[in-house]
Amino acid sequence: MPRIRRWLYILLICSLLLSAVSCEAPGAPSSLMPEETAATGAAMSVEGTLQLHFFDVGQGDAALIQFPDGRNALIDAGPNASADELLQYLRELGVSRIDYLIASHPHEDHIGGMDEVVNALAIGEIYMPRLASDLTPTTKAYERLLTAIQNKGLTIKRCRPLTDIIREEGTSLQVLSSDEAVHQDLNNSSAVVKLTFGNCRVLFTGDIEAEAETALLEANRDVAADLLKVGHHGSSTSTSEAFLQAVSPRFAVISCGRDNSYGHPNAQTLNRLKNAGAAVSRTDEEGTVRFTCNGTSFSQAA
Repeated sequence: MPRIRRWLYILLICSLLLSAVSCEAPGAPSSLMPEETAATGAAMSVEGTLQLHFFDVGQGDAALIQFPDGRNALIDAGPNASADELLQYLRELGVSRIDYLIASHPHEDHIGGMDEVVNALAIGEIYMPRLASDLTPTTKAYERLLTAIQNKGLTIKRCRPLTDIIREEGTSLQVLSSDEAVHQDLNNSSAVVKLTFGNCRVLFTGDIEAEAETALLEANRDVAADLLKVGHHGSSTSTSEAFLQAVSPRFAVISCGRDNSYGHPNAQTLNRLKNAGAAVSRTDEEGTVRFTCNGTSFSQAA
């Protein structure tokens, strides 16, 4: 695409950014990070039941976190072709507001339906990873999303490593990945987000591949989780053995389209997950995958 169009996009993004660089929620204490909580070994008491929905959006990703107090976090929104179906899912769940909208990275299969979500529902905070200027997309999907955000008078929050989207007693939603421009493609620039609810931990990995997985491990990020949203739809270039060993998931969810042309999920990746002891669920085989957590353990819902 012409250089001038790319710079126009960059200027539009800058106009949507908050003046603060950090993505810490207002009023959230920054002195206690999740690693410190885990180090104490103390179980955090929470009330109610948290619900997780990994929607069947074909070849793409869209996951909803429903907190017991009624707040909702949506991580990715699938491709544009599945936007109507995603909105129908959300309406059936009684969702009229997304309190935290997170775009892991601006590939169409993750943000293609996000403009429709912004247009149709009330939106609280929006989070996106920082990208190197030469990685800024010039796609119609990205343009539609930025326009929808601008038309609603909303802003985008960029995230520094180890800052919190939610930080409360017993509950956190934290960005683990770095905002440094260390990766040279959009997949490895994906925001990696960890949810903690009591003793339940979920890791959302966008489309990161082995390079970004290694960077997380070398940065000593606490990636340990009970449930892993498998990176890059189960591709052969993601979910390395070293990363799986660090995460040590009991459950894994792969979001991909039935009979997709990419061959996702890869047989070797499935074998690595099996050897790691993770019970794998796939949206291409099961449709929307649902879990609940009471703060102590997970249950897979029918």
